[in-house]
Amino acid sequence: MFLFLDFTTDMSLTLIGKHSFLSKKIKSNKNISEILVIEIEKIFDKEKINIKKLDTIFVITGPGSFTGIRSALTFAKTIQLTNNTDVRGISKFEYLNLIANYKNLLDLRTILIFHRRKQFFTQSFKGNTSISKPEIISFEENQKIFNKRTSILCDNNILTSFVDKKYFELFKQNIHFIDYNNEKLKILINKKNKLTNDPRPIYINSNY
Repeated sequence: MFLFLDFTTDMSLTLIGKHSFLSKKIKSNKNISEILVIEIEKIFDKEKINIKKLDTIFVITGPGSFTGIRSALTFAKTIQLTNNTDVRGISKFEYLNLIANYKNLLDLRTILIFHRRKQFFTQSFKGNTSISKPEIISFEENQKIFNKRTSILCDNNILTSFVDKKYFELFKQNIHFIDYNNEKLKILINKKNKLTNDPRPIYINSNY
């Protein structure tokens, strides 16, 4: 039995069992820790499952809401201490890159995740290895990341509404929209031994 917590934007809870798949999203900016406990209790009660049967809790460590991520990690580590449950962390960047491994993409990849206005969280990988630190960039000042040798991975369709259309056309064959949706979470189950077992939130300072 596996529990996934993604509190980087909204609160996303997903429970995957041998014969079950239950997912729930909650929009709330208040009392995150309290709401988290209540909602998880509801899920386990509905499925008639004892929380002690949890094998692993996966936490998306960022980038995103620092408060939300810290709340998810605190809950996961509490369950780890009380039930000896395995806890693993993975960033959105790493997760999107894992998904990219299942697609026929270039080995050199730059991942963009929407932050605000024309700003992105970004990190680059070569295969499974990160080759840059996570940072926040402005599209206007970093158009050089778009080139014909790099796959650009984006969560959802974050670029289409505000990227310069003419510039976008030059590299659209290398731009791939990949969503880290719940259907792909099962990828992590087989990869968990490669994920950090001491997860910490990603905090990225903005220079803009």
